[in-house]
Amino acid sequence: MALQVNFDTILKLPQKQKIALLVAVILIMVGLYIYLSVMPSLSALDDKQEELAKKQKELLELKKVVADLPRFEKELQQIEAQFKEALTLLPNTREIPSLLTNISNLARDCGLEILLFQPKPEVMENFYAQIPVEMKILGKYHDLGVFFDRVSKLPRIVNILDITMDRKAVQSKSGADPGTLNASFKAVTYKFVEVKQDSDKKQKGKKKT
Repeated sequence: MALQVNFDTILKLPQKQKIALLVAVILIMVGLYIYLSVMPSLSALDDKQEELAKKQKELLELKKVVADLPRFEKELQQIEAQFKEALTLLPNTREIPSLLTNISNLARDCGLEILLFQPKPEVMENFYAQIPVEMKILGKYHDLGVFFDRVSKLPRIVNILDITMDRKAVQSKSGADPGTLNASFKAVTYKFVEVKQDSDKKQKGKKKT
């Protein structure tokens, strides 16, 4: 009965009010439709568009990487070649004694008198170890220069560091000579250390324990 009255009341309304009421109902229905259906779809669409833009950016970056791949491969080959070349300048463990002997012989061949030739403990770095040798020698300035030059031309890397020279007259085997220099320095060579071998040893040690 209440519905009948309400419907009759609507029918008795003036034409303008009926139109306004109809427009209001349509707007409410449209609003509900937009809120319940269109807006979630638009939000999902925005998410998809954002995801698509991200994927397109990743694809563009991958295309750049693929385009630069030949250049990267060439650079990698050059780095590997340089690394192998550098390794040839680093003596292995078996070569160290003979290399140190060569340094000692070079000093004598240059007319120098060796007062001290003392290998020091190895100093570990990332992939190589320093092998320092404390040296003290007597000799002429020119002979020292020849010795240092010959050391620099050895097939393996040997650096002469921390050089100190005393120009005062010193006592050598041949007697006092004011022209003789007393030189102290470090002769440092290097050897390659394979990290993989160290890790393998650690793993074996863990297995034993």
